[in-house]
Amino acid sequence: MGDVFERRTSINFQTLKSFREYFLNPVAQRDLEVFIIPGNHDVFHKNTNSLNSLDMLLESCGSIQILHDPNEVHISGENFATIPWICDENEAAVEQFIKDTTAKVCFGHLEIEGFEMYAGMEHHGGLNIEKFKKFEAVYSGHFHHKNSDKNVHYLGCPFEMCWSDYDDPKGFHVFDTVTREMTFIQNLDTKHVKVYYDDSETIPASKDFAGKIVKLIVVKKTDVQKYDAFVDGLYQHGVADLKIMEDMRAFEEDKVDDAIVVDDTLTLLDRYVDEVEVAENVDREKLKLMLRGLFVEAQNVEV
Repeated sequence: MGDVFERRTSINFQTLKSFREYFLNPVAQRDLEVFIIPGNHDVFHKNTNSLNSLDMLLESCGSIQILHDPNEVHISGENFATIPWICDENEAAVEQFIKDTTAKVCFGHLEIEGFEMYAGMEHHGGLNIEKFKKFEAVYSGHFHHKNSDKNVHYLGCPFEMCWSDYDDPKGFHVFDTVTREMTFIQNLDTKHVKVYYDDSETIPASKDFAGKIVKLIVVKKTDVQKYDAFVDGLYQHGVADLKIMEDMRAFEEDKVDDAIVVDDTLTLLDRYVDEVEVAENVDREKLKLMLRGLFVEAQNVEV
C-alpha cells in the first residue's frame, strides 16, 4: 500500500541491492502475484503519479502489478477497491471511483484528517473520513502509526524507520479475502533503543545493543573510566548508530550576581519532588533520576 521506497528523488545502489535481495528475489522464488499501490514517496512529482520509481524498477517484473489508477482487484470471488496516492491529476477520477465502486473493502495510500502520523502526532488536513463511509473497511498505508477510527484503519509501517517510531509496535498484516478478517503479526525486532546511563544503578551490558540505533542519555556519571569503558563497548560490539545526550551545564547554578542565585532546572525539579504529595510506595530518589533523564533528553531534542 505504497511507499516501497523512502526517497522520492533518488535511490542509491545499496538500497537497490537490498531491494533485490529481500524483496524481488523472494517474490520470484515463491512465484508470488504482487499488487503495489503507489504512495507519495514512490512518485517524483507532487501533482502527478506518472513518473515513479515503481515503473522505473519493476516494469520488467511480470508478476508485479502497479495499480496506478483507482481500480478494482478481483480475488476469491470478491472485488477489492484500490486507491493510489491522490494528487491534482487523479483527484477527480478518485472521487468518481469512490461513488461508482461496489467493492466493500478498500485498500489505499490515503491522507485522511484526524489520524495519527506517529504515536501522539495527529495529522491536520487531508480528506474527510466521511468520504469513505460507504466501505465496510478501509485499510491504508502512509502514516507510520497503527491507528483506527470508525471503518478506517491505518496499518502503520512494518518496522521502525526513524526515532518517531520508537516504542510503537510495528509489524505486517494478513488479510483473509474470504472472511475479510485482518490479522496483525507484530515485528519483535526493534532497532531504536534509549539507554539511561546511571552508574549508581546496574549498568547494562554493551553487547546487548549490537546492531541497534542507540540514544545514550547520561543521567549520572561519577566514574569516568567506567563510563568510557561502557561507550567503547558499544562501538566494539557493533552498535549501528550512537547519539550521546549529555549536558553537564544543567547541573550548575546560574549566578546572576552576588546577591541573587537562580536555581538550575534540575534543582527546581528535585525540590518539587521533595515537596509534592506522592503515594507512600513511590521512591522519591528514583523519581528524581527519572526526571533528570527526561530533562537531559529534552535538552537534545532536534526541533
